[in-house]
Amino acid sequence: NWTVPFMNSLTNWIGNDAEKFVQFVMLLFNDLIYLLDDSLAKLKEIREYEHLEEEEKSGQPLYQQIPPEERFIRRQNQEQNKKLVKPALSLLLHYYKMLSALTKLVQKPFLVPEIIQKIVHNLNFSINKFNGKNAKDYKVACKEEIGFDVRSYMRVIIQVYINFAEFPEFIETIVSDERSFNLEIFQRTEKILQENNLVNQEGLKTFRLLFERLKEKSEELLNSAKLDIFQDEVPDGFIDPIVIEIMTDPVLLPTSNTVVDRLTIIKHLLNDQTDPFNRKKLTKDMIQPLPELKAKIDAFLAEKGIKPK
Repeated sequence: NWTVPFMNSLTNWIGNDAEKFVQFVMLLFNDLIYLLDDSLAKLKEIREYEHLEEEEKSGQPLYQQIPPEERFIRRQNQEQNKKLVKPALSLLLHYYKMLSALTKLVQKPFLVPEIIQKIVHNLNFSINKFNGKNAKDYKVACKEEIGFDVRSYMRVIIQVYINFAEFPEFIETIVSDERSFNLEIFQRTEKILQENNLVNQEGLKTFRLLFERLKEKSEELLNSAKLDIFQDEVPDGFIDPIVIEIMTDPVLLPTSNTVVDRLTIIKHLLNDQTDPFNRKKLTKDMIQPLPELKAKIDAFLAEKGIKPK
């Protein structure tokens, strides 16, 4: 639990040095993503070995075909995975708790595009893994031995969703996540929250409102011309050369005379203050806006029935 003086100091730091705060959050997420990916991979291997043990006990012929030497190696790998995944899972949970506490304290500093996308993609990916169709891959029998209770992770992950539920940009970012967003998972998660008392009644009410907003936004995007945004008629000059997507806020990099989207280059500069096209020194204040090109892109989007950002 954080003390009031500490929370006040933290709030002041966030408000007075936004750029360093963004860098801190990006580093936090780099660690969190690594821990999550590594933990999930080991949990899957552990579950696969447990399945092999189940085959052994039931006398399955496939198990009998595995040479004794390979069985021994797999058994060693199993014990090694258990030893390695236990501290990783513990640290991962602490990272999620930190994120939950930070986003409960303040929300707006997290809503800058370069941060909110990273948060949403991680949250969507996480509940997809823990509560999606392949969640069984991580339901290990040795969960007590390695300290893995999926409810603990779901509780803090859902709290982060709840902390941002009132912000429209958060809702849109969730639905726009083509990789991991699945409305059915949110519906399933709502039932799990209620059945397992993972959040209080106020939290459950907020999550239900979040689900309704996600449903509305999904229907809106499905019926909009945004689905046609990558058609061949988009002029080449409107496409970001790095992410190959239509730009919404084009800017000029004076060091290479290249046009990219502002969000693309800001994300790059957080980790490397050089021009990605020629490695010359480039800082945020050197970027030049291109209002005329932006107006042309906005007009093109409006013509296609897409609301310019």
